[in-house]
Amino acid sequence: MKKINFFGFTLVELLVVVSIVAFLAAMAIGNLGISRIKARDARRSSDLKQIANALNVFYDRQNSYPRVSGSGAWSEIWDRMADCLAKGTDCGFTPVEFQPIMTSVPRDPSGGSKTYFYWYCDNGQKYRLLAILERNDATFLNGDLDGNFYQTDARCQDAAKGYCVGSENWCW
Repeated sequence: MKKINFFGFTLVELLVVVSIVAFLAAMAIGNLGISRIKARDARRSSDLKQIANALNVFYDRQNSYPRVSGSGAWSEIWDRMADCLAKGTDCGFTPVEFQPIMTSVPRDPSGGSKTYFYWYCDNGQKYRLLAILERNDATFLNGDLDGNFYQTDARCQDAAKGYCVGSENWCW
């Protein structure tokens, strides 16, 4: 009788290869999640700079930033500021010879409405925009405004992951 040789992998070899592939896949998925978070934070920074430019154009035309307020909901204040820039409504005053500045004000890339904030002070002569970042990343936070966002609200501080743009000399 002839001896037949089978060529192939043993069960142990297959298990080792599968475990290595699973480990590498887990590492790749983890890095993908971090990349997505970094991308959303980069977009938040870009969005706020774009909105700040629109607010400065509005100020040049109207000699005031939007003086919007809400019934306690920050998302309502944000929506009114967006309507002011896009339609000239809900500005807290009647704009003169209004022309739309930003037809679509960006929203948070995560889909939430509670991470972008707007506030004004000194009767519309100063403003701040705030985005809550997902990471405490010095790349973004070293180039923003620090201090309070609203009265004693310290969300513009780097430790709070608050990215702020707006008027240098703030009210509080």
